[in-house]
Amino acid sequence: MESQAGPGSSELPYPLEEGMPEIPELTKAHVDNDKDPFAFLEVFDTVFLIDDSESMKPHWHEVIALICAVVPICCERDHNGIDLYFLNHRPRGHSFFSSVEKSGYRNIGIAVGSPLQSDNVAGIFHQVKPQGRCKLGARLKEILLDKYIKEYSFLTRLHRNRRCKRPMNLIVVTAGHREDAIYETLAAAARELDRLRAPAYQAGVQLFQVGSDPRVSAGLRADDDMYKTEGTRDMVDTVTWNAGRPGVLSADGVLKVVLGAVSRSLDRATVTPAGQLVVEERRE
Repeated sequence: MESQAGPGSSELPYPLEEGMPEIPELTKAHVDNDKDPFAFLEVFDTVFLIDDSESMKPHWHEVIALICAVVPICCERDHNGIDLYFLNHRPRGHSFFSSVEKSGYRNIGIAVGSPLQSDNVAGIFHQVKPQGRCKLGARLKEILLDKYIKEYSFLTRLHRNRRCKRPMNLIVVTAGHREDAIYETLAAAARELDRLRAPAYQAGVQLFQVGSDPRVSAGLRADDDMYKTEGTRDMVDTVTWNAGRPGVLSADGVLKVVLGAVSRSLDRATVTPAGQLVVEERRE
């Protein structure tokens, strides 16, 4: 993997793992940690996929607000740094023949820094302007199916070990005005992970809606409930601002954004207007 830490720099903000160590299993202690409720992030690779299509222009300030609230928490706990992808924007030097890895920013370890550099989240966003089409389904397929799950499948066969790759927490930020569907990609990913008998938390997809279009909300809820229709694992969650107020996200709300897709209890949780987390009982 290569660093995109700016001109003249060849070192990543955080060291990469060497070899193929066994990945620690997520335990209740990671999730139920009173001292640090975000401790579980140490086990995951956190990946952001940001919709930067033309339809996001009216909501770009919401994207920035979400990034400011969530990314620093992730950067502090993911020792490899976060990965950041956009629907349309590509890093300088990217070409049609570049790999999926090079179509985004990898191993970003800090949230703020020089706006002229690509080694920090603020600097990256300084370069991005919403434009172009919203082909969310195609981009999600590249990152989730064609890259992550294909690599996981290969490594499980090679090492005969289902904990040979760090789990991924994929946070997708979109207004939902997409030109293609994501349902089939999510269903295919869930079926493949089930076939491989991957841990239940191996990959989670968090769909964060900016804007307040009720038709978009209904569509995202259908994606969230995909597991019921398809009979697969529950690996998708949807969330938005507290009480639909842009920029308002309580501590519990932030927790649901970064954990909802990988925790069955928080996936069934709702955040009240007062910012309290309410967990619904599961009924089989």
